Order: sequence, then structure tokens, then C-alpha cells
Amino acid sequence: MTEITIFRAALAGLISFISPCLLPLIPAYAALLVALSLAGHEGGVSGRRTVFISLAFISGFLLIFIMTGAPFFSGYIAQSQGFLRIIGAVLTILTGLFAGIAQLSKRTGINPGLSNVSLPLALIIGMGFASGWTPCIGPTLGLILVNASTQGTAAQGVLMLITYSLGLAVPFLLVTLVLYAVLNLRGCHLRFRGSVIILAGIILVAMGVILLMDNLRQLTPLFPDFVSY
Repeated sequence: MTEITIFRAALAGLISFISPCLLPLIPAYAALLVALSLAGHEGGVSGRRTVFISLAFISGFLLIFIMTGAPFFSGYIAQSQGFLRIIGAVLTILTGLFAGIAQLSKRTGINPGLSNVSLPLALIIGMGFASGWTPCIGPTLGLILVNASTQGTAAQGVLMLITYSLGLAVPFLLVTLVLYAVLNLRGCHLRFRGSVIILAGIILVAMGVILLMDNLRQLTPLFPDFVSY
């Protein structure tokens, strides 16, 4: 594939994590991890559970991103994006609300059972955010998308798009590990548990409303462009 190597594609994906198009998603991602990891659970956070929730969100997000750029699926995804965005937005709002209810469950006896549906929730919400998100098209991603849509280089283009996505997944996982470490600081989950869950719920409801109104793109100008990738 002309001018693009697997290393360059992966590096571009890694760097794009701090692009102004992606940075607005990080608070929602972190809040989702908190809500689904802590809500309805006593004590500390399970590392295995948190990683699985993270992988479910990342898988849903990157699946839509890859299929949007792949010529074989782009038409179908284009027709489905509005529906996926709305479903993802509604589930994001409900997750935020239910996380707050779970925090009150010690007094009210209400437990929404988020833990039982955390993985499919994270997967669908990831797909919803990808459907409402427009990536910053830097020179590397632009060339990858051009090749992915060009006959004769489409397979190579899709391969590079997958490689780019894998690079993009790495910092998401690093955020997960950092968040897990913070949530498991000695006494943190006991002292600040309620406040953290409530804050996560507020962020999820706010981001869900923004996604529902299809205004996710409007957040991009609020963030600086650190790099060109």
C-alpha cells in the first residue's frame, strides 16, 4: 500500500486519541466504566470486569468505525447510523439514571441490575457513540480511507483501517487501567463511592442528551488540536 505502513497506521491511530474529535468522548467513556463497574456493587472494583466492559465499548465503537470506512459495509452502516445513534443515546441516558438509582439502593432497596447487562450495554453504547462521531481526517487516515474505497487497494485499505483502529484502542485501554487503579486506591471506593457514581451518572446523562440531539460534533471546537496525524 503506497506510502503507508502498518506501523504508521497504528501510530496514527494511537496519536488520534488526543485529537479534538475524540477527546470529548473520554469523559463519557470514563463515566460509563465507573457506572457499570461500581453501580450495584459493594467494595472494590474487579479488574477483570472493568477490562471486559472496556473491551465491549471499544469493540462496538471500532466495529462501526471500521465498517463505515469499508466499502463492503459503508452503505448499510450509513443507513443504520441514525438508528444506532439514538439507541446508544437512550441507553447512555438510562445507564446514567440507573447508576444513580443503584447508589440509592442501599436505602431504597432498588437495584437496577446493571451488572447483569453491562457488557451488551457497553457494546451498544460504543456503537452509538461511533455512529454520532465524525473522526478528524488527518493525512494518514485520509489516505487509508481513500485506498479502502479504491478498487484494487480496498483490501489493503481495510487492513490498514483495522490496524489504525487497533492503535486507537491502546490508549482507551490505558485509560481503563488508570481508572481502575484510582478506583481501587485504599479507601477510595468507600469514602468517595457515592459522589463518584453520581458524577458519572450526570456525565452520562449529559453526553447521552448531546448524542441524542446529534450534537457530538459541536464539541470538537472546544478542544485544542495538539497533533497532525
